[in-house]
Amino acid sequence: MKKLAIYFSDPEPMGYPFNSKYPYWEIYQGIIKDIEAQGHSVYVVRGNSYLGKGVFSHGWRVIDDRMAPVAEPITVDLIFNRDDKNTIPAIYDCPIINHPDLDRLCVDKVETAKFFPELSPKTKAINSYQEYLGAIKEWGFGPEEKIVLKKNFLSGGRGIYIRPIKEIAESLYDDWKDILVQEFVDNSIGIPEIIEGLHDIRVVTINGEPVYTFVRVPPAGSFLANVSQGGTEIPLSLSKLPNNLLKLVEEVNKKLSHYRPSMFASDFVNSKNGFKLVELNSRPAVCIPSLSSETKNYIDKIVQLLVKELS
Repeated sequence: MKKLAIYFSDPEPMGYPFNSKYPYWEIYQGIIKDIEAQGHSVYVVRGNSYLGKGVFSHGWRVIDDRMAPVAEPITVDLIFNRDDKNTIPAIYDCPIINHPDLDRLCVDKVETAKFFPELSPKTKAINSYQEYLGAIKEWGFGPEEKIVLKKNFLSGGRGIYIRPIKEIAESLYDDWKDILVQEFVDNSIGIPEIIEGLHDIRVVTINGEPVYTFVRVPPAGSFLANVSQGGTEIPLSLSKLPNNLLKLVEEVNKKLSHYRPSMFASDFVNSKNGFKLVELNSRPAVCIPSLSSETKNYIDKIVQLLVKELS
């Protein structure tokens, strides 16, 4: 019997994601139950609790639909990182999914673009409004062209602006530190036989195998497809993925194959120049397994990954 730690940022036992309106609490209970049915023990660990060498100062077991506290130190064999605020330290002294170097590459959108320059829009790190002006001049963009600005280490569509260059003023951000400026990719072309108009498409892979995919569509008047920003998520069968997109997903995973075991998502948009990689997500969310055969397969694959690495 081995021990798995599932790590979350919020230090409270029933803090995020368990307190979300989305039924994460029920989903994770199911995942934990399935893993423990294979003879392993699962602990929920949170916040600033890692002591090193696979040891956490405290945690919880899920017993009878409740969080039962474990006050003494817990030594685990594997960590499943579900961090949402980048609070987990870079852990090299215990097996972890994902490896901290892969996790950092996914979190840092500038590094992602540098690592995949042939797949990504033009991207540049800036730390001031003057550096932004310099990037626009360097690229030769005109005032009518749209540009993308992002807070580099935020997720969920927070800190993102997509506007014509002429509308970008220094007052847009209180602090221009850790901003990235990015070429706007016009994805209004949609994806043939899948979606019309503005979109992005996510492909989640486990050890290089596509296991789940969906399309997101922004609300009217917006370019941001994130569900947290009002976007709509549309489930999609893996069999519907275009071959040219699958080749790019394979290319991404091939370049990152030395980080396995791994589970991450690649987000793309389609354009007149083909698909472009927007970003990587090292901690793609779980979903309700009972929604469809696709969501059940996704959750089953997560359980299989964790059980295999514990065996």
